[in-house]
Amino acid sequence: MLSLLGYGLLSLSLTRAMWATPSERSLAENPHDEVLLEWFLARTAHAVGQLDFSLITPLMNAPRGVNLMANASIIAPGVAVAPITMLFGPAVSFVLLLTLGPALTAWTTCLVLRRFVYNPGAAVVGGLVFGFCPAMIAQSLAHLHMTLAFLVPLILLQVYELVTSSGSPIPPALRLAGLTVVQIFIGEEWLFIAAILATAALVCAAACRPREVPRVAGRLLKGGGLAVGVVLVVVGYPLWIQFAGPGSVVGSPFLFDAFSMDLKSYVLPSSLQRFGSAADKARSLSLRGGRTEQNAAMGWPFLVVVGAAVVALRRRLLVRVAAGAALILAVLSLGPALLVENKATGVGLPWGLVAHRRVFESALPTRFAFAIYLLIALILALAVDHVTRHPPAVSVAPLTAILVSLLLISPLPLAAVEETPVPSYFEEAVRRDVPEDSTVLVVPVPTPQNVEPMRWQMAAGLRFRMVGGFYLGPGPDRRAFFTPVNRNTQSTLIKIHQGDPYPPLDPATRADAAADIGYWNPSHVILGPSPKQAELLAYLTGVIGRPPRESGGVLVWALR
Repeated sequence: MLSLLGYGLLSLSLTRAMWATPSERSLAENPHDEVLLEWFLARTAHAVGQLDFSLITPLMNAPRGVNLMANASIIAPGVAVAPITMLFGPAVSFVLLLTLGPALTAWTTCLVLRRFVYNPGAAVVGGLVFGFCPAMIAQSLAHLHMTLAFLVPLILLQVYELVTSSGSPIPPALRLAGLTVVQIFIGEEWLFIAAILATAALVCAAACRPREVPRVAGRLLKGGGLAVGVVLVVVGYPLWIQFAGPGSVVGSPFLFDAFSMDLKSYVLPSSLQRFGSAADKARSLSLRGGRTEQNAAMGWPFLVVVGAAVVALRRRLLVRVAAGAALILAVLSLGPALLVENKATGVGLPWGLVAHRRVFESALPTRFAFAIYLLIALILALAVDHVTRHPPAVSVAPLTAILVSLLLISPLPLAAVEETPVPSYFEEAVRRDVPEDSTVLVVPVPTPQNVEPMRWQMAAGLRFRMVGGFYLGPGPDRRAFFTPVNRNTQSTLIKIHQGDPYPPLDPATRADAAADIGYWNPSHVILGPSPKQAELLAYLTGVIGRPPRESGGVLVWALR
């Protein structure tokens, strides 16, 4: 427990700027994704309060709703912190989970590594590697489904037990199934990455010990089959909702190779870590993926130390397998074609063979680099364990090199900025004006680029359903898009907010708007603060046919 306390204090030091006033501050680097995650936490707490177990929510994208299984909706963590969300608000729950993610991940990594080392300190070092690596800090910029990775080491341990133990495969298979079920409701992306990691490790192990393949294959078929069967029985319906239910999607909303690692990124420092030259950090930040995907930023000193550890421990099967799997993941992280400092080389890579296949097309190759740190955690824990068995005259130099390399990749605290105040209407008058569970057309219409209306809806306690939002939904042919727009008036309102002139209010425009309003059937139209509020007011007044009333910093039309 001391290790958990230490990891917790370290994680708290990273998020301390957010804890000052959680409901008034947001992450400086990625506030939009933070609002999305806070919205999912608010929705889960709202559902818990109403004993609502549905996986399609009508609170966004009314009247169609949003498929929660097709989005990174962190349902299980949301349920766990629902009492906190109800009492203190989703912003507090978000910061709590943001703090717990690295600490819990480091702790479970430490617990698993104790299985492989004698020295507890070696396991603590391994926990630091995975729990506070540059990839963890980059993903901490509001990707809670990635930072809450504390089950991943435990899942992989069950695979290891299934492969290596001589007893019945049933116990590890059942543990694997249980952990998998929970992880599905935290974030399925880590399950996919863990499956790739496990497959890479098994391939490397088979190359090192080919005679063991028949025995291992038999245990994998029995145990793996049992685990898959249990998972499908328990969560078959939620998975059906995800892949075939209303609002389900196929593919990825991102460009084919937009989130592939640049080879150069492995030898540069992250812009989010404490040490490194400003020039190198700027180069790292300029590479594909941006600030939130600096997952491979290891820097050459750290790579040299890891390489030296692999060479020193090369006789150990576990080290050879971990190193081989890390190399495989590194190649996969580079995506379909090799890119070096933002320059295409024309060299095709293995990921290009599977990138267009179902499920694989939704993966972001950059995040395979995150899993490499788990393998490095194992290698460095074994290295620390090895050197500390020798006299100080022999162990001091390599141990110092390992600790200094970790210090070089240590992170900076996360920066925070003040949020724009929510109009008082949504905290007070909305409860008198708007019937519960009615639909409201909030303008500006919420989009991924404009998430303020989602904050207003949360301030109202999710009292009303909202047109639009920030979510992953189906576009043409069910292809995945962020907030696909399917009504002309919705598109027009978005364009006006972005600065385009509004169209002439001729009979055709009025009829089109009337049809869209009839489709949404809102009880109210609420116009909040916007740089283009005057233009939006003129357009909405012309469409609705009468002026609004002012209340609590917004303009309100009551339609029924």
